[in-house]
Amino acid sequence: MKLRNRLFMTLGILGLVMGCTDGRFKGGGSSAQAPLEKPVETEKTADATPTVNAEFGVDGVFRIGDGTAGAQSACVGELKSFDLKGTIYYFQFEVLNDDTQVELSIGKICGVDRADTNVVSVIRSDSGTEQLPEKVLPTDASQLAQPVWTPFPAFKLQKGTYSVVVTSKNVLGKPKAPGPATTPSGVDDHDDFLIGNIILKGDKPIQSVKVYAE
Repeated sequence: MKLRNRLFMTLGILGLVMGCTDGRFKGGGSSAQAPLEKPVETEKTADATPTVNAEFGVDGVFRIGDGTAGAQSACVGELKSFDLKGTIYYFQFEVLNDDTQVELSIGKICGVDRADTNVVSVIRSDSGTEQLPEKVLPTDASQLAQPVWTPFPAFKLQKGTYSVVVTSKNVLGKPKAPGPATTPSGVDDHDDFLIGNIILKGDKPIQSVKVYAE
């Protein structure tokens, strides 16, 4: 009799263990704990029209001209504070995607005395092809009511490398003559001025490349 009771008890315990392993006794109703779900990660979408700037001379200025500025020249005090680099500056930038809308602004112009010899344009660097024609710089731009000058309406460029070209053209176009100099400096006369804070804003990625002068 005792042997039979022990046998029934052993079978009962064995059945209980098997029931736990096959999931019949995992619990139910409101007291059961639901398995933890991994939080859904939402993907961040980029702005449909990102603004990316190519900047030149934000923390300083570039001097353009032949190194001679008379006492009557606008911003003559500032002109003498910066080293001469050349009469033509190339502010090179790269457009990374086709059909990029670009806006060009210039926040610093000072010392432009002549109304017809100082110009800005945009060219394609690899071919020299003019993308935007020359636009005359405003004279004595330090007195402009607008803090930023926008020489062109927004324009569209294809993928490639371009340059904003700022030029101080010579006036006389003649070399030094025998005897007395044809100009006080003894060379062809170029206007001297400062330019800086040149910003190109695109609706697609663009980037600054380099600045060089002639």
